[in-house]
Parts: sequence; structure tokens; C-alpha cells
Amino acid sequence: MKPTSLLAAILLSSASSTLAQVPGSVSNLVISLTTSQSVEGTVQKDPETGKPITGKDDFGAPLGGPAFSNEWTITKNNSEGAPLSELYVSEYVSKIRTEKYGNKELLMDLLDAGLLPAIGDGEPSIAGWAIVEVSGTVEDMEGVPSLVRVPVFYAYHAASGEVVLLSGTILSIDDLVRSGYAENWTERYTRKNDFLKETESVTFTSTGTTQNLVRLLMDFQGVLDAGDESGSMAQFQGRYSRQEKLTTVVAPDKSKIPVFQCGPGKIENVTGSGPLYGDLEEDRSLIGGQWTTSAGKLFSDISQLFPEAAQDPAL
Repeated sequence: MKPTSLLAAILLSSASSTLAQVPGSVSNLVISLTTSQSVEGTVQKDPETGKPITGKDDFGAPLGGPAFSNEWTITKNNSEGAPLSELYVSEYVSKIRTEKYGNKELLMDLLDAGLLPAIGDGEPSIAGWAIVEVSGTVEDMEGVPSLVRVPVFYAYHAASGEVVLLSGTILSIDDLVRSGYAENWTERYTRKNDFLKETESVTFTSTGTTQNLVRLLMDFQGVLDAGDESGSMAQFQGRYSRQEKLTTVVAPDKSKIPVFQCGPGKIENVTGSGPLYGDLEEDRSLIGGQWTTSAGKLFSDISQLFPEAAQDPAL
């Protein structure tokens, strides 16, 4: 949703001295996904007795472990060794394992991939890191403030100011092909003239919720960074809704800059599949759940800390 040209006329005077700045909204992202896949439903069994294999090898590792299938043959002989009966058994057992995949798991995957830098003199860890969704407010060719429609994802360590870009390499979001679009929006313009005092006051409000279907990609195999969307990454989709409110943020020079505050938001009814970090392509998991975002924290300028979110590819 863009503010109208009427709003631009009201706000341009306050924004003219801050064109180099790009205000933005930074929301904390909470990932609440589950992955479901088939895993071994039995244990390795002795091919002659059908009993589970026990014991450990010389290195302390168990001799028997999880298994999908077993075969064994039990033969009974008489006292002279002649066969009396033979029992052959073949089994296959699988079960569905469902696991949580949230912020902690994503951050651990980033850590394992060597993408989280050390903070200070310590070893790299996930402590203090958050996943954030950043949206900038830019001006179009006519000087009208508008929201950058595609948010940018980062891992953000607020205490140190360290930032790791995730969009385009690990995470991606875009509109689903042939997605519907709906909005619940209200704008109100008020102008009051006091002829006795010879004063004029103007107010403008713009707020609402947008809804559409989005596609999400998650990749630790390097194919997203290479622009390959062949299917060797996790792909899922959901219904995206987010509140957006035009407000102002105070710049260091005390001027007020128009900015869209985003959130709270939600991507619900997430469905999809794909390998996550460490999975093989043939071991694709079913993915479900939701993502939620908090109400955004306003920044008077995101161009230094989150430069990718400060650029609108449509302009």
C-alpha cells in the first residue's frame, strides 16, 4: 500500500532534508516449523535367530542400530541333524518422525555452516543472535514515500551490531505465482483552518493489513545463492498477512521522517517439503507450521546497518 500523492505533499517538506537516509522497520521473526519424514522403525536383527543384535565393538559403538528392514531364517533339525522345519521372515518397519524447526535450529545451522562470526574474543555461538525481517521506506520518482514490498532477512546481533545477510543465500520470500491479494486499509485526511488565529493544521493517517500467498525458500546447499531453484532446496508456501502503518521516526537532527512500521505479521498454513541443513536431497521432509513477526522497531536510517533492505529494485 502506498500513501497517496496528497500525503506526499504533506510530508515532502519534512523529508527533503533527509533524502540520503532510508528509514525502516525491523521485526523479530519467530519460526515455528515442523519437519516430518520416514525413519527406521526397527533395529538390526541376527539373520539366524531374528533377535536384536546387542553388544558393542572394540570402539564402544553398538553392533546393532536402527534399521528399516531385516531378514532371518530359523531352521529346526532333529537329533540327527536332519531339517524338520524352516521359518523365513522378511520385515520392513518405518515410522514418521516429527521434529521442531525454529529459530534455534536455524541459528545452529548457520553456526555449523560457519556463517555466524565470533562476537568479541569468544568462540562463535548463537547467543544474542536473532532472525529479523527488515523493510525500508523509500521514495519513488515523484518523491512519494513507499514501502519496499519484499522484506529482507538477516541474522542480527543487536548488542554488537553484527549483521549476516540471509536473503538470497539462505532464505528467500516472494509472491506465489497467481496469488490473490486482499487488503483492509483506512486512510484519513483532515485539515483544520482557524480563521481567527490564522492557523492551519493537517493530519493524515494510513493503516491496514495486507494478505496474499507467498513462496518461501530455504537452502544450505548453495543453490539459492547460485540462482538455481531446481528443487534441491526446501520450498514451501503459506498465507501471508501483515499490518502496515504509516508513521514517523525522529532522525538524529530531530526532524520527523515518514516511515512504514510493519508487523505484527504471520505466514500461516505453511506447507511444503525439502531438505534442511545436513539432509540429503533424497531424504526430503514434509514441512508445516507458521512464521510470525513482531511489530517493527523503527530506525531513522537502515542504509548502513541493513543496506540491502534500503534498496527498492522497482525504482
